[in-house]
Amino acid sequence: MRAIYPAVGAMPPVAVHWRPSVLVVEDDPAIRMLLRDLLEDAGMHVEDAKDAETALRLLSVAAEAGGRYRVLVTDVNLGRGLDGVALAALARRQAPNIHVVYVTGNPERVFGRSGGSGLRERVIGKPFANSELVATVRGLAASPAPGTDC
Repeated sequence: MRAIYPAVGAMPPVAVHWRPSVLVVEDDPAIRMLLRDLLEDAGMHVEDAKDAETALRLLSVAAEAGGRYRVLVTDVNLGRGLDGVALAALARRQAPNIHVVYVTGNPERVFGRSGGSGLRERVIGKPFANSELVATVRGLAASPAPGTDC
């Protein structure tokens, strides 16, 4: 019996799909699972944390491993400990190019206006349309960070 191998270059190219890495931080388990499922169903790689402290550990581990999260999706009110705004500020110390989506029931009260407080930030009010969340995260993940080509 003789083995037959395909000729070099005979194999069709394999499509590589970029899957942005997203870190979801939400203290309510049901909402956290919803956010994770929505983003995973949209083709994103998602990890989640129940609080800011856990999220900061995940960010640190990712940085040490040479990886990074493209987008941080965080509730503003995370219960005890740091809130989502403080978390985002600390996350940017570890990952300066991370994009942030704040999810909150009162976006105008938190930031004085809806839409976000910077080029790499967006605010989505609760309740939100699933498509709005996915489109917002996808848009930020695809946009280059300031001062970079990726």
